[in-house]
Amino acid sequence: MREYVKILESEKRKICIDKENYPIFINAFESDEKLKDKFRQRADAILRGFIKKDIYEKVKGYKTIWEIKLFKQSKGRNYRFYCKQIETKEKTVYIIVVDLFKKQSQDIPKHIKKKLKKIDQYEYKTQ
Repeated sequence: MREYVKILESEKRKICIDKENYPIFINAFESDEKLKDKFRQRADAILRGFIKKDIYEKVKGYKTIWEIKLFKQSKGRNYRFYCKQIETKEKTVYIIVVDLFKKQSQDIPKHIKKKLKKIDQYEYKTQ
């Protein structure tokens, strides 16, 4: 069972970061203020229920993997935050950010597909 750190929440949505990968995200945010600001904007939109495909969408071929899109179609800054989304019986949605990937082509590379398959099997205890 994996653990997470809750960073933002609304009444029905909680955005968290996988505890094991938390230092990676903190380092990325500390070294890139624009990345941190864009993530915060996207996370706030998701918390308010403003979920459009260009912000947050399910990754095809995976049961529980979603991606938060940052700087879409921006040359050199096309980041994706891969997330595990879990919905509780009470209809609370946990969005657990697990991995950061800089997308460089339309297709997802094989090594990222392997990682996503593994993430899809992660289990978290929701509170």
